[in-house]
Amino acid sequence: MLAVTEPLGPGLDPDAMAYLHAAGSLAHRGVLLDVRDDWVSPDSTRPLTRWPPGFSVAIAGPIALGASPVPAARFVMALAAFITLAALAWVVSGAAGVAAGAVTALVLLVTPAMAIVHESVLSEPLFLATLALTLAAMVRARPGPLVEGAAAAAASMVRYAGLSAIGAVVLWELTRAGPWRDRARRTAIAAAPGALVNAWWWARAAYVGGRGAVRDFSVYGEIGYTLREGAGTGAGWLAPVLAPPWSALLATGVVGALVITAGLGARRSALGSSTAGLGARHSALGSTRTVLGASALIAGCYLGLVLAARVLADPNIPLDERILVPAMVFVTAAAAVPIAAWWRGAASWSRVVGAVALVAWGVGSVVVTRDLTRYALETGNDYADICWRGSPVIAWVREHGAGHALLSNASVAVFFQADRVAREMPTDMRADLLARFADTLAARRAYVVLFDQSCASTIEQPDSLVGALGLVAEARLSTGSVWRAPERPPPDAPR
Repeated sequence: MLAVTEPLGPGLDPDAMAYLHAAGSLAHRGVLLDVRDDWVSPDSTRPLTRWPPGFSVAIAGPIALGASPVPAARFVMALAAFITLAALAWVVSGAAGVAAGAVTALVLLVTPAMAIVHESVLSEPLFLATLALTLAAMVRARPGPLVEGAAAAAASMVRYAGLSAIGAVVLWELTRAGPWRDRARRTAIAAAPGALVNAWWWARAAYVGGRGAVRDFSVYGEIGYTLREGAGTGAGWLAPVLAPPWSALLATGVVGALVITAGLGARRSALGSSTAGLGARHSALGSTRTVLGASALIAGCYLGLVLAARVLADPNIPLDERILVPAMVFVTAAAAVPIAAWWRGAASWSRVVGAVALVAWGVGSVVVTRDLTRYALETGNDYADICWRGSPVIAWVREHGAGHALLSNASVAVFFQADRVAREMPTDMRADLLARFADTLAARRAYVVLFDQSCASTIEQPDSLVGALGLVAEARLSTGSVWRAPERPPPDAPR
């Protein structure tokens, strides 16, 4: 992760702007502030409510010690990557041996989705680390429900989807063996940390941000496209390099083979333990079933919450690699233990087939991951792209923008590359709003910084707005232009 973000730094996107601004404000001012980029707002900041605070709080530590925001985030993400792989390798090795743990870590290292989320400033690396620690607390050494609950609470403070981790530890303690009184006590203890921190966070969000500060809930249908997208993402994971429909066909066969192999491995583990003494039987059977069950539970709760959020909270949630990488990671951990048990007792020819299949998948994944990392190394992701870094418009803003408010059709680029907060452009072309916008430009001595589509084809071009307001060109550059409001005559001047 450190190597692939060395030349150009990690990728930067609008989410990263919120994380880093909040981290900097916490480190320097003691308060979590988000960027307010609405042109009608008199203030350029607002209390952070869009995202939970965990990632920003983690980044604030290195910033307080003197690091710049982006290197601080890079350090936190690298440390989180180490924790994720170390914790999962430790969990698997405890149930299936060191070799199985090492292979599991290697599989995760070459998984393209893992590369995607570790190449940019995203909360997923820290989220995966907190989930891995939750799993470790659930299956190894039984540290107690309070530790499980604390790790799950931390996950929920990194991403809202971490609420699924709280659900997982609650179900885990509720279904463990023992009298119902003990189950209820353990469940309450496991749920307490997550309940407390989320009650605080949501109450704070409602207090400082008002109604709808976090999410607006409704019922959003038309989920068929989302499910098809998720199926395509899964096919790309299990059958890398291949294009549809061949990837879907091969992925279906891979799923079937993995289910059969894992089932045989779990059965072999159970049969082997039945001939051992009571202590050995409890250890062998418990460790295999425990890791398999806990990993599958975390993955299942996560997928369930994502689908519920898609239906009830946000119809724009995609089932792409970034969203599904936690499920991929914990399905991998769940499958590793029974497959390792199958491997130990399998015939030589079936081992050869399994090894060839794993190597073929690994080669395909490495090819895809290589292309992803090559782009990050040579070009840069999102607003870390060398096009944005070398934009003449950005250079002009750095040199001439001091003392002027900024509005832009690429405010994130201005934030990261010019170190300035720029407001977004209005999208409503009603005459009364345009008049207010023109007054705002004049009152703030604002520059309208417009980028063309040289660096991103998705950049909107508000040419009609420029014409409607009669803006005056301040600079015309190769990748965009800068405009200002026309000079207005004094109120008593003849017209």
